Amino acid sequence: MALSMREAAQCPRGHDLTESLNYEAWKWVPAPPAVCHACVALDGAEKKHEKNPHHRAMLHSLHKVPRPKPKRKGG
Repeated sequence: MALSMREAAQCPRGHDLTESLNYEAWKWVPAPPAVCHACVALDGAEKKHEKNPHHRAMLHSLHKVPRPKPKRKGG
């Protein structure tokens, strides 16, 4: 019952309606988007295979590897 009450008090994106509907008290300003570099890499991998007839069935995954250190100049 508590969950249904909580969901009834939220918009579809999860914002508290008692705050988000109060135009007099609150102004909502979007923050700049964050870029998830894992998603960028995954999107690139998926795009490479989109012409493959089985691309919708492909399961792409990622793994983290250390970034190479930049080479020093002159030394």
